[in-house]
Amino acid sequence: MKKIVILISGGGSNLEAIAKACQTGNIPASIELVISNQANVKGLERAKKFHLMSKVIEHQNFNSREEFDQALLEHILPIEPDLVVLAGFMRILSNEFTEAFNGKLINIHPSLLPDYPGLNTHKQAMENGDLMHGISVHYVNNELDGGPIIAQGALKIDPIESEAKLINRIHKIEHALYPKVISDIVKGYISLQGNEVKFESPTEISWDEAYTNAKDVDCVEMNSNEFAYILYTSGTTGTPKGIVRDIGGHIVALKWTMKNIYNIDEDDIWW
Repeated sequence: MKKIVILISGGGSNLEAIAKACQTGNIPASIELVISNQANVKGLERAKKFHLMSKVIEHQNFNSREEFDQALLEHILPIEPDLVVLAGFMRILSNEFTEAFNGKLINIHPSLLPDYPGLNTHKQAMENGDLMHGISVHYVNNELDGGPIIAQGALKIDPIESEAKLINRIHKIEHALYPKVISDIVKGYISLQGNEVKFESPTEISWDEAYTNAKDVDCVEMNSNEFAYILYTSGTTGTPKGIVRDIGGHIVALKWTMKNIYNIDEDDIWW
């Protein structure tokens, strides 16, 4: 079974979503270790709830970023993880760390990258009057929130809603999308080759099958007024191999492959 290590700094809601997916078999992998750089955070309670091994390594106890990251490496490398998942881990990692897990290190960021790398993304999106906001799942490299994007999830911003409500809506997309990406990486459907994300489908799907099975599209239903449709492209250049088709101006997609999130107004739903 594939092995996962998860790094957290706070509440750990994404950790719980991932742990549930592992528990149900939706992610065919085991969480070998949860590391937090903060003591007494709810994420550690969530790790305990799922009987996960956890470790606190407080960054304040080290003289430099490099020393802290070396301590992380000393605990993670012996596990030989297939994937290292940053789930609300609020530390910039050193080049040594990111290079040690090149192609095996992913992060979830609360914005539609390349917009708003760094902190306070929800506030920036609202203050700038953005119509859309969302999340990005990406491979991690030496650039802050700048690694190759795997998938994005988006929603419309209600101009009268509070920041707290927007954050709650964003979390719902995070908890659906992140486990799906992790599952597909573990299954070998997503990988990083050089600086490009590669996507594979476990089956060849004809256009007729795509049309017939349109209802197999993964859909996260928030409520009657807001939808985030997780529709996956093949991620390759040129014409996708029967994974995505534009039928009557609407995007039809099946499961397994992933790159972009297409947002469709409720009035445009056709199936």
